[in-house]
Amino acid sequence: MEKTKNLGLKKIMEIVNYRAGKLDSEYVGWRIVPRINAAGRVDHASLAFYLLTSKDEEQVEKWVNSLEENNRHRQQLTENILKQSLAQVGEVADELKALIVVGENWLHGVIGLAAGRLADKFHRPTLVFSHEGDKYVASGRSIEEFDITNALQQCHELLARYGGHPQACGLTIIGAENFEKFKEKFMGLASEKLAGLELKSTISIDVELKLSEISWELIDALNSFEPFGEGNSKPLFLTKHLNIEQVQTVGNDGKHLKVLVSQNGDLNNLHKLIGFSFGSWCAKLNIGDKIDIVFELGINEWNGNREMQLKIVDLKLSDI
Repeated sequence: MEKTKNLGLKKIMEIVNYRAGKLDSEYVGWRIVPRINAAGRVDHASLAFYLLTSKDEEQVEKWVNSLEENNRHRQQLTENILKQSLAQVGEVADELKALIVVGENWLHGVIGLAAGRLADKFHRPTLVFSHEGDKYVASGRSIEEFDITNALQQCHELLARYGGHPQACGLTIIGAENFEKFKEKFMGLASEKLAGLELKSTISIDVELKLSEISWELIDALNSFEPFGEGNSKPLFLTKHLNIEQVQTVGNDGKHLKVLVSQNGDLNNLHKLIGFSFGSWCAKLNIGDKIDIVFELGINEWNGNREMQLKIVDLKLSDI
């Protein structure tokens, strides 16, 4: 196991189940970074700074617990805003090319997370506004086909401030009249720019695999390409006609999906699939059904156990 001399980081790793082996990009990106990031989103970024620079074990223990509480609060707030936003959005017609939602006094630090979730779900540029008196503060996320900051530049006379890059932005509007004018103009720009396009997210698959081709040697080879991230995406694989042997939900409120599958009748080569936020699929799947999946290949380590993990990115019932 790799060691770290940073006391604060060590305490975070204890909380989030540090695995044997190296600190890879997935572990850092999905377990450590969100907790550090949560400090600035729901409290103050100085908390994370003090935690990562302190050598006082008692203080570090206090700060890491506060950080963990901030992260839980951040998750709860994001889910609440997302739920309210989805209720506003309702059914999204094909001709609707952008989304704008607004709520009363939503926390600025998390509205961007909700905007990202909505943009991913509906594959449309999305702005999430917090309304506070005569002020409207928003965070936005976009898609490859639409430069959201360029659109804001074309609305600059209605904005008190704005900034960002083609895929994400922030802005402030003063006054209900300016807000209504901005909505009309922004939606018009999106309709014009995205006219005729079918706005659906796409997945770039690297290669199709059979279950029998998945091995520890393949995982070791993939690990040699670390770290994964922007400009070096984790490979995505496609496997078809998998037979469901077991299916269940796991996690809080059955949010996640866990499936045991075989292929071509080979019950000596079973694999577990995990689908985070795919729990709703459990009601649609039965033992004996066949599915096609797009997945990331990795390792799951828990309480000293180590097994290959197929993390579902997308799935569908197999064509007959």
